[in-house]
Amino acid sequence: MIEDGYNFSIIQRSSQEKSQINIYDSKSKSLLVKLENIQNVPKGDLQGMQQKDESNEYAKFDLKDMIKKFSSESNEGEQTKQKTEVLLQLENQFNEQQKYKNLSSLSIPVNNFEEINKDQVQKLDTIQMDINQNNSKGENVRGEKKQKLRERIYTLNLFESASTISDEGYFKQDKESNIEEQYNRVKADITQYKSYFVKFRWKYLFEFSFYHFLFFIVCGPLSIFIIKLFGKSLPNNLIFTLRSQPQFYQIIFFIFTFCTYTFYYIFDCPNIYFQSEVMLEIAVILIRCISIAIKYATFDPVKIRVIKNDNLTLKEIFSEFYLVDWANQTDKIIHNQTYFGLRVYDIDPSMFFLEFIGETDCETLKQAEEYLIELQEYHTSQKTKFVPENNTITAPGQTSIFGYSIMKEFSVQFKKENEFIFKYVYYFSQGFAIYKAFLPIIFRFIEGKYPQDYLWQEYIIMLGVAWNTRQIYFYSVLQLIYGFLDIKRKLFQQEQLAFMIAPRKIRNIDHFKIYPTINIFKISTLKAWQYVRQVCLEYGKSYYIRVQALFGLLFIVMLIFITLLGLAIFKIIKLEVCFVTIIISDTSFLIVIILMLCYYCCKVNESFIVHENILKGNKSIISDIYRNRHKYFSDSMKSQNLIYNVGIQKIKQEALYFYEQDPSLYTLELLRDYDDQIQDLQFDFQNNPIKILGIKITFGLIQSVALTLFSILITFIASFLKQLTNK
Repeated sequence: MIEDGYNFSIIQRSSQEKSQINIYDSKSKSLLVKLENIQNVPKGDLQGMQQKDESNEYAKFDLKDMIKKFSSESNEGEQTKQKTEVLLQLENQFNEQQKYKNLSSLSIPVNNFEEINKDQVQKLDTIQMDINQNNSKGENVRGEKKQKLRERIYTLNLFESASTISDEGYFKQDKESNIEEQYNRVKADITQYKSYFVKFRWKYLFEFSFYHFLFFIVCGPLSIFIIKLFGKSLPNNLIFTLRSQPQFYQIIFFIFTFCTYTFYYIFDCPNIYFQSEVMLEIAVILIRCISIAIKYATFDPVKIRVIKNDNLTLKEIFSEFYLVDWANQTDKIIHNQTYFGLRVYDIDPSMFFLEFIGETDCETLKQAEEYLIELQEYHTSQKTKFVPENNTITAPGQTSIFGYSIMKEFSVQFKKENEFIFKYVYYFSQGFAIYKAFLPIIFRFIEGKYPQDYLWQEYIIMLGVAWNTRQIYFYSVLQLIYGFLDIKRKLFQQEQLAFMIAPRKIRNIDHFKIYPTINIFKISTLKAWQYVRQVCLEYGKSYYIRVQALFGLLFIVMLIFITLLGLAIFKIIKLEVCFVTIIISDTSFLIVIILMLCYYCCKVNESFIVHENILKGNKSIISDIYRNRHKYFSDSMKSQNLIYNVGIQKIKQEALYFYEQDPSLYTLELLRDYDDQIQDLQFDFQNNPIKILGIKITFGLIQSVALTLFSILITFIASFLKQLTNK
C-alpha cells in the first residue's frame, strides 16, 4: 500500500527498496517537471523527426494532449496498473524526444527512436474513458495524487535502471566465493573474458618457459606426462596434444631440434658449423620458449587456472593469438582496446564526446557515423548502450563526435601514412628470416663445400636448422616491427591530440590535421579531450607489454653477441667467419630497431610537455578575458584578436544556460579546470611515461647509450686495424 490510499500493485517493495526510492525522490521531481514542459519542444524538431522517419507516429502526436488525458485518478488497481504502464512508456518517449531536441544538429545517431503505435494511443483513450467514469474526487486532490503517482513511477524507473549497472568487482573484498564465481565465468567462455588491467608476472614467464623447454629440447611428446603434474589440461591448451596444424608444427620443431643434437654428437659431421648452426640452434630454441611464455606472463591468475584445469578448443586458444588482428587494426581490436581504456580509467561513456569550436564538415560527420555502425557490432553488453546519451551538450546546435569514432579515425589515418611499411613488413620479415636460414649454406659454398660432399645426417641437420631458424626469425622480426609501429601509432595519436587543443596548427609537427580544434572554452569538452588522451595511452597496453619483453630478451642476446665479438677481436676466443657475419647482421638490425623504438618512446613522453604548453597558452588567453571581463562581458567590447572574440562568444554561450548567466563565474570555473588538466598531464609525465624494461626513456638516455655503442665500435675497429697492420 502507498500513502494517500493508492494501491500500487506494480512492484512489491521491501523496506530496503523503499529507502532506495526516497533517495531518488528529488530526481523524479525534476523528471516530472520535464514531462510537464514537453510541449515546449519546437515544431521544427518534430518536423525534423518526421523527415527522419515518416512512419514515426510519435512525431505526429501531441504529447501535451496525452498528458491531459490523465487529469483524473482511479482507485481501481487494474486501471492504476494500466495507467502506470502507459506513463512509463510516456517517460521513455520523453527521454528520446529530449535527446533529439538537444541533438537536432548532431548527425551521429545517438539512440533509435521508439514509436508509439496506434494501439497504444487507443489504449490511452480506453483507459481515460474508464477513469473518467469512476472519478469522484475533487480537482485539487486529483492533481496532488496524480503528481505523487508520477513521482513514484519515475522513482521506480530510476531505481530499476540503477540496478542494471554491472558492479564488475567494485567495492568488493577478496573472498574465495568471489574468485570461484569469476573462475566459473571464465571457464564458461574464455573468449568473452576481458581483463582491463594488464600486469607482467615473472613467475608465469619462468613456469611456461620451463614447459616449452621440456617439450622442445628434453622430452618432446613424452614431456606431457611431466607437464600434466602441474595442470591436467596444460598439454592440450599448450597444443602439445591437441590434434591440429599447430601441433604438427610443434612436433616438427622438436624433431628437427632432436635430430640436430643427436646426429651431431653421434655421427661425424665435418661440414656442419658448430657455432653458426648447433650453438645458434640453442639460442633459437630459448627465444622460442621465452617468446611464447611472454604471452602467458600477461594473463591473470584466474585465466591461468582455467588453462591448467579445463580443456579449451582451438578457437578458444586462438582467441589470444591476435598478432594478425592487431597488425590490421580490425574493428574488433579498436572497439575492445577503446572499451578497455574506458574501464581502466572509469570513464563515463556519456562524457566521451568531443565538441569542435568551428563547423565540422559533413563528410567528417558522415564518416564518424559509419565508424560507429561498424564498431557497434562488437558491443556485446546487454545492460548498456554502445552510444549513450551525450551529457556534454549544454546548448542547442552543438556538434559532437563520439570518442570511439575518433579512435578508429586515428588508426585509419595512421595506416594510410605508413602504408609502405604495412605493405612490405611481411616480405621484409620473410626475407630476413630466409637470409638467416640460408647463410650457413651460402658460406659452405664460398668455402668450397658442395652438396655432393655432404653426408645424409648433415642434410637433415642443415634442413632442421634452416627450418627452425626461419620460423623463429620471421615471427620475432615481424613482432618487433609491429611493436615499433605500435609506439609510432601512440606518437601519431598524441600529435593529433595536440592539434585538437591548439588554436592554430602546430607547424613543427609534420602531419595532416584530421580534426578541427575542439571547443577549448568548454569545460566538458576539455575533460573529454583528457579522457581521449588517457585512452590513447592505454590503447594496446597488453600487446606493448609483450613486445617490450621481447625487446628485452633480444637486447640481452645482442649484448651477448657484442661480448663474443669483442672477445674474438682481442683473440680470447676464436669465432667462425659465418658466425661473425651472423653476429654483425643481427646486432646491426637490433641496434637500429631498438634505437628507433627508444626515439619514438621519447617523442611520446615529450608530447606530455607539448600538451602542457598548449594548455598553458590557452589558459593565458582565458586569463586575459577574465582580467578584462567588465569590458568584454558588461560593455560588450570586442577584441582585435579573433581567438579572443571567439572565446568571449563561447563563454557567453555556456554561461547563458548555466552559472546563473554570469560569464565571469563560468570563466573562473574554466580557469580552475585548466589547472586540473595541467596537473593531470604533469602527473602522467612523472608516473605514467612510456618505459622499456621499466626504464623511462629520455633523449639524454638515448645519447648516453648511442655514445657507448659508438665507443665500443671504434674500439673494435681500431683493434682490428692494428692486427691487420701487424700482419
